[in-house]
Amino acid sequence: MLDDLQFFRTARALRVSPLLVDAADRIDAAFPDELCRQLLPRLSRLAGTADDGRNEDRVLMAQDWLARTCLPVWLRAAELGDDASRLRGLAPLRDAEGRGRMVEIAKEVGARVGLGAPCRAEGFRLFSLAAAAAGHAESGTSPWRHVESADPDFYRTVTRAARNAAMRVALAAIRQAGTGPNSGGAKPERPDAAASGGTASGGTASGGTVSGCTVSGCTPAERRNAAGREERDHVTRARARAALEPAVALLQRSAVELFTHMAEPPTREWPYEGRTPAG
Repeated sequence: MLDDLQFFRTARALRVSPLLVDAADRIDAAFPDELCRQLLPRLSRLAGTADDGRNEDRVLMAQDWLARTCLPVWLRAAELGDDASRLRGLAPLRDAEGRGRMVEIAKEVGARVGLGAPCRAEGFRLFSLAAAAAGHAESGTSPWRHVESADPDFYRTVTRAARNAAMRVALAAIRQAGTGPNSGGAKPERPDAAASGGTASGGTASGGTVSGCTVSGCTPAERRNAAGREERDHVTRARARAALEPAVALLQRSAVELFTHMAEPPTREWPYEGRTPAG
C-alpha cells in the first residue's frame, strides 16, 4: 500500500520519528489495505517528529496501549475478564513507576494463563499449531516492536502474556471443533516423529520429510497418512485463526487510531480522555 522506497526516503529527509517509521512499516506489512489507506493522509503530519522532543511520550503511549489495550483484549477473548479489567483499570502510563506496576500484573497474569507443553506426540502437534496461530495473531496486531529497546522486560512480559492468552483461544477453538491431529480415527503420530524435527505446519522439512515420513522411504500407506495429517493441520490452522480474528481486527483498528495520535501527542491529557483505545 505504501511506496516503501519513497516513504523511507521521505521519512529520512523529513526527520520522521524512527518509532513512527517502524510502526508504519509494520502496519503496511501486516494490516488490511483499508486500514493502511487511513494512514496516507496523515503521513505529512509526521515531518519533524524525530526532533520534536516527544518521542519519550510516544514510547509511553505505545507501552500503555500494549498493557491496557492489547493484553486485555486477548484476555477477554480467553474469557479472563477479571484480569482484563485489572489492567484496563490502571491509570494511563506516564512514568517508570506506572510501568513497574503494569509489568507486575502482566507477569502474574502471564504465568497463570501460560500453557505447559504436552507430553504426548499428538498433543505436541496440536500445541505447536495453536502456538503458531497465536504468535501470528499477536505479532500482526502490534506495530510497536520499536519500543522493546526502551524497556525489554516490559515489552517481553506483556507480549508473552498476550501470546499465551491468544494461544488459549486457539486451543479452545481447535478442541471444540474436534479437529485435532488424531480426530477422525487417524493413527497417533509416533513420539519420535514429533521429536525429530517434523514441521509444526505439517509441511516438508529441509531434510526431505513430510509429517515425519521420509519421502523416498515412505510406503503408499504412510504417504496417505502424512497427507491426511497435513489436510487436518490445514483445517486446524484455519479454525484457530478464525477464532482469533475478532480480536485481531479490533486491535488493528485500535493501533491505527493510536498511530494517528502519535504525530502530535497531547501536552497534558491522554488522547483518549481516560480510556484506552478500543475501550
